[in-house]
Order: sequence, then C-alpha cells, then structure tokens
Amino acid sequence: MLCGTIHPARIHDYVERKYRDRETRENISIVILVIICLPAKDRGTQYTKRILPDFLTPRSVIRLDHLIEAAALGVHARTPERVCEILGCLDPRTARRRLADLNDAMKRVTLEISHRRASTPELGAIPQRRPDVTSLDSLHTFYRAEQDAQDRAGRDSSPLPSLEAFLQAAMGKQPEKKPLSCVSHPGRPP
Repeated sequence: MLCGTIHPARIHDYVERKYRDRETRENISIVILVIICLPAKDRGTQYTKRILPDFLTPRSVIRLDHLIEAAALGVHARTPERVCEILGCLDPRTARRRLADLNDAMKRVTLEISHRRASTPELGAIPQRRPDVTSLDSLHTFYRAEQDAQDRAGRDSSPLPSLEAFLQAAMGKQPEKKPLSCVSHPGRPP
C-alpha cells in the first residue's frame, strides 16, 4: 500500500467527486472510495488515497476518456469548438490547458514504459519513437510493446496497469514549482 508493504486495504471514507457531462455541460456527482494506510500515517507520509474510476482525471471535472478522444482528433478536426464540445467545457483555454496536461502526461508515461521495456530487452525490442507521430500514437505503441513483453514473460500474477491508470498517475502528480522570475527581499527593520 502507501507504506510500501502489502496488507489489506482499509476503507477510510466515501467522498463525493464531480465530473462534467458533455451534453448538459453540468457537473455530475458520484461517490468514490478513499483508503487509508495506518503504517504510512504512523511514519508521517501520505496515508490516504482516493480510488478513481478509469474515466476520471485527477483534480479536474473533465473526463479522461473525453480528453483521450479529443487528443485522437486529427490536426484539421481539432478546432477549439469541437474540442470544447467533446470535453463539455465552454472556454477554449480550458480545453487547451487540459490537452496540454494530457500531452505532458502521455510523454511521461511513454518514457516510463520505455524504461520498463529497456530493463528487459530479452522480452522484445523497444519501439522507435518517430517525430511525425503524435504523443497518443506513440503511447499506444509503447503500451502494446509492454503488453507483448508481459505476455512473453508469462507474468499473470502482476498484470500491467491499464493505460488510463498510467495516465491518471502521471496527471495526479503535483507539478513542480517553477522558479519565480523576480526575487523579493524581506524589508529591513527600522
């Protein structure tokens, strides 16, 4: 669990979570599960975790499956109006920001999967990343290669997480704090 050991999950809470319905453009409430890890709590590290369904995006009402659908649009079909229609948002800036977040997450997941593939080259070649391929297509290629490697290894006991779970984990990580462009000094006492 969160402490790094395997032990039974313990339910901590059921919390309300919202996601955007793209037809009505209203937020819909669902209940999700929160688990707790008491050894992690005793250590003072993160000790609760929300278990999200595959279609939710961490810290956003925009659905992950809708984001992936919008990212799969061709260059000519990806107009701000069409993307907003798919995501259920009103402002094109929201669509651009969420697609940029997804693109960053796809690149991080592709890199993570390529590291996994590089650690076991005997299970198959690492796919080549072509510059003319979208991040989504590249991610699918690397994910399929990792699935094939898992099949060759016969590791039924530790199945590969879903692609959505990889993306949720990458999008759930807090962004690094960027340095400020200016520095302010504390005032001097009189």
